[in-house]
Amino acid sequence: MRREQSLFDCEGHCVVEPSYVDIKPLDKLICDDDINNLKRAIQKIKPRDRELICRNFGIGANEPTTQVALSREHNCSPQAISKRLKRAVERLGVQWRISSNGI
Repeated sequence: MRREQSLFDCEGHCVVEPSYVDIKPLDKLICDDDINNLKRAIQKIKPRDRELICRNFGIGANEPTTQVALSREHNCSPQAISKRLKRAVERLGVQWRISSNGI
């Protein structure tokens, strides 16, 4: 099974529609559901957290940015960016679980 992942911007707007090749209908439904949950979750976190996650992981139109480069942009140490990113990902995880459970 091969799957091309959907790309979306930090506001949750789809940049590229997902395309699936040789994937069972149930698997496609599960993947679509995960993508939709991630879109909802990323919209619900703080803009600062959203921007940091999108830049670091290359979500949407962003190319992945290293934590060192982000630390220079934010005038702080790479360790501080790492700590901020860890908290942002934890917040995203909370929103993901809420979106996944339909709460």
